[in-house]
Amino acid sequence: MFDSILIPTDGGDATAGAIEHGLRIARKTGATVHALYVIDLPQLRVGNADEGLSTLVDVLEEEGKEATAAVAERAREYDVPATEAMESGAPFREILDYADGHDIDLISMGTGDRSRLESYVVGSTARKVNRLSDCPVLTVRGGDEIPATEYENVLLATDGTPGSERAVEECGALAAEYDAFVHVVYVVDSRIARSGSLLKLMEDDGKRACKDAVSRVQGEGVQTRRELLRGRPAEQLLDYADEHDIDLISMGTHGRTGIDRFVMGSVAEKVIRRSERPVLTVRDLGEE
Repeated sequence: MFDSILIPTDGGDATAGAIEHGLRIARKTGATVHALYVIDLPQLRVGNADEGLSTLVDVLEEEGKEATAAVAERAREYDVPATEAMESGAPFREILDYADGHDIDLISMGTGDRSRLESYVVGSTARKVNRLSDCPVLTVRGGDEIPATEYENVLLATDGTPGSERAVEECGALAAEYDAFVHVVYVVDSRIARSGSLLKLMEDDGKRACKDAVSRVQGEGVQTRRELLRGRPAEQLLDYADEHDIDLISMGTHGRTGIDRFVMGSVAEKVIRRSERPVLTVRDLGEE
């Protein structure tokens, strides 16, 4: 399923969960892990005199070596092959370029540590990577506790769009690796339709999307259930995840702005920002 997994790291606690989840998935799928540290040159140049910049870069290079070495050491404990890399530039761009240049199949990155120049938090790098990455992105919130790395219950949010279709494919394959139970969920946005023909149309669309997703996921030999919910999509998905002990949320997204139900910048970003469990996003490539 995955041959190569990229784990961006800054050596901080915010990336600990992403490292652990990335390594567990690598062990499960037989993938090679790429540990990447990015020296944020645009950020460093702000407020730093040129004569002091080279010294700071030297310090960060040492920090980067330690950060990637820590990932590689952890990978050896899992018997997972790992490579270490360091780049300089805008973090989101270096992560995307590295992923493209090394045929990366999955990016696993942390969110939530706003004390480290916001280099890997939703609102900056993680948001841009999720919005622009061609490959799936797993975001794991940083914190004192690492979310469960064994995925027994997976929530697949679908809206029938191409991004959701890619998410169905990736989610089904990953769920099969973990022998997980998949909850296929469609949320009728109550802000758009409360009653009448539009509500009926959206409910019919939802039923078709759920039926198609269930059929495709079951084709991977995975057990499923489907739910049609009504309300604000992000809140409904997060509440459902809490009520059903979901271990992983999977959803499609794309890089445009607009009123689409699962567009990054609205529902998907809210879910990533607020979810206590990992979120796997898969972008619609048909927009390019």
